[in-house]
Amino acid sequence: MLQGKSKIKPCLEVIVRDTLSFVSRFQSCSFHFIPRDGNKVANGLFKHALSLEAPLTWQRNFSSWVQREASFDISVFQ
Repeated sequence: MLQGKSKIKPCLEVIVRDTLSFVSRFQSCSFHFIPRDGNKVANGLFKHALSLEAPLTWQRNFSSWVQREASFDISVFQ
């Protein structure tokens, strides 16, 4: 949808339009599809954020599960 290769779903129209408006401020920007099995950190962070009742900030080190998932994500693309 962001690349203009597929029809924009009505439920995502505002997000897509806002994203395209924002990236127009950059000299260059590209989008790439990453399958879920290569994007475990983002998926895990999203699910974790849904369970939070208050904002969370990591000051120094990420949680061990984030580090573990990041290691897996890196291995998928090597």
